[in-house]
Amino acid sequence: MPDTQSLTRRDARRQLQRLVDEQTATYSDNLYMSERDSIKQLGKMAARKNVFGEKKSQMNKLERRSTSASTYGAIADYIKSQMGRDTNTGEAWSDSGFGEQLLTGLQATISEAPSDAEALLQALDERLFRALRREDEGEEAAQHRLKQDVGRRLRVGYAQALVAHVVSEYNYRVSTG
Repeated sequence: MPDTQSLTRRDARRQLQRLVDEQTATYSDNLYMSERDSIKQLGKMAARKNVFGEKKSQMNKLERRSTSASTYGAIADYIKSQMGRDTNTGEAWSDSGFGEQLLTGLQATISEAPSDAEALLQALDERLFRALRREDEGEEAAQHRLKQDVGRRLRVGYAQALVAHVVSEYNYRVSTG
């Protein structure tokens, strides 16, 4: 699209989503490399017989909940609700330390989202920012709104990436016995 042509709000939102998706993918790759030992430890822990062992339903549910979540809180709340259950499943999540370690890992994972959101927004060209700005909105208000939205999307994406890596490691551990 030539610079002389203005972006529609819809096109601008799509372009912003692509930027968020690219940032999330880059972060996921970096997470996989830099936190490999932690991911292995969590996957191995979940694969223990006294945790989930070969009963894949808990890890499958975790992955589904994570994938469908629209907020980081929804992912964290699911883990907490599993840890709080007064059943064998709840004990597997809490007594083993798996749930607590996963929550700690998630909290560390999302810690970079605010600065990454800021950097992503600073890299937007003026044309894209204008298209994303609402008509009744001042520049500062638009920047604040976009920072909150992008930050939320990155937190969710980063948390989903960690969960996906842990579930994949768990599946690997279970399949290789």
